[in-house]
Amino acid sequence: MSTMLVFTPGRVGTVSLQHALSSNFDIVHMHDPSKTQSLDNVKRDVESARIINERLGKLDKVDGKLNIVTSVRDPIARAISAFSYFYVHWGIPSSNFKLHFLDNYAHDWALNWFDVQFKGFTDIDVYLEGLDNTHKA
Repeated sequence: MSTMLVFTPGRVGTVSLQHALSSNFDIVHMHDPSKTQSLDNVKRDVESARIINERLGKLDKVDGKLNIVTSVRDPIARAISAFSYFYVHWGIPSSNFKLHFLDNYAHDWALNWFDVQFKGFTDIDVYLEGLDNTHKA
């Protein structure tokens, strides 16, 4: 089975994307190769990096290029979803949810993800690359 890198920001439907692709590809999944906020994240990211390094040569290549799947989501909906998902771990009382979200959340994180994470890992500037909207899977 061929290997496909699914490299997305968190909270954009990555699990659904993985399930859709998993019947045809061995999936290597990654959100943020630099995130090391907890021991579990360190273990997961080190394991992801090890798997990616092992499989990089096995990833599907078309005309000498890697096949990488990514996705996006409305940035406001993504921010609310991410904050809602993580705020329990931060111990924020629900009465302070809105205020904490407005005052403390990194609202530009998703807007910078392709420049910081994707380009940093792949050296691809998605804003300079054209999209092939004629290719049918």
